[in-house]
Amino acid sequence: MRLAAIYRPLGLTGDPFAIGSLTGSIAPLPSRVAHRQDLLGWLRESREAPSLAVITGDPGSGRSTLLADVVAGLAGDSAYRPLPIMLSDEKLTDLRLLRAIIDAFGGESNGRTGLELIQTIRDLVAATTAAGEHPVLILDDAELAGSRLEILRSLLTPPDGAPAGYDLRILLTGSHELRDRLIRRRTLSRQIACSIALEPLGQDEVAALIAHRISAVRANDDQETNEPAFAEDAIDIVSDWSGGNPAAVIHLAGECLLEAIARGQRHVSAEIAHDVARDLTDRARQIARAEAEAPYVLPAVQTKLALTLVDDQPEPAVAQQGSKGPRSRSRSQSAR
Repeated sequence: MRLAAIYRPLGLTGDPFAIGSLTGSIAPLPSRVAHRQDLLGWLRESREAPSLAVITGDPGSGRSTLLADVVAGLAGDSAYRPLPIMLSDEKLTDLRLLRAIIDAFGGESNGRTGLELIQTIRDLVAATTAAGEHPVLILDDAELAGSRLEILRSLLTPPDGAPAGYDLRILLTGSHELRDRLIRRRTLSRQIACSIALEPLGQDEVAALIAHRISAVRANDDQETNEPAFAEDAIDIVSDWSGGNPAAVIHLAGECLLEAIARGQRHVSAEIAHDVARDLTDRARQIARAEAEAPYVLPAVQTKLALTLVDDQPEPAVAQQGSKGPRSRSRSQSAR
């Protein structure tokens, strides 16, 4: 309620630049609309074998937003079954990834080895397509590597005796390095049917994004108003400072609007945008300096499970002190 009161004098129902507040209200930016059509075209295109699409870009470039827009485009179409893969914050292993896929299908992961779990997924794919649905596995922010790429290849390869119409689409989003890892594997590179690298927004799209966010929370859609507005030279500053990164655009525009309200102004001028951008830059430098001065901690190394390994086994019990079990020799004793 307090935030709503801040924006009410400007004729807004809330913060137009709040992160995640405008779900379902995605700015129709030309570049993103074209990407959306490409992805929906891939999904609806009849293909003879399972295939893969990958969306790559820097953090904040709009990968998840584009993904949500594509899923929304499938809403109400019973021929497609989007299956978001929910991964917990726990240490990701091959088996946990496979079980998460099975959970998305609503199946039971009774297998203990990677090969058994992959066969379970293939059975679920066959049953889903036999029921007239095309399963679409969705992994957002998926930085797959090593054995997990082998899992991907196995899922995209139809098994022997696969029924007619066997189909699976996998949609990944991740960093630019993800695509590099995919194309280095010859089999996977041939299965990439759609590859999209999100580029920074141009100045016109930055202006369109800001205007869309403001119009989405305008209290009276019938009332023609230009308030609040960003001056053209303020848009230039936002575009330059953000580098065309949508998340950075939204962050800076939100700070600029708050600063305009604090100064009793209804518009964001170039002066306000300049002052806010400078303040945010100074803060970023201070944070970077503090991180550079902090002691370095060597990160733990995480190993990866092979597909043929069984599930995590309990560690063997350690012999209690004084037991009759054989004692391990020290290095010096072994060297003798």
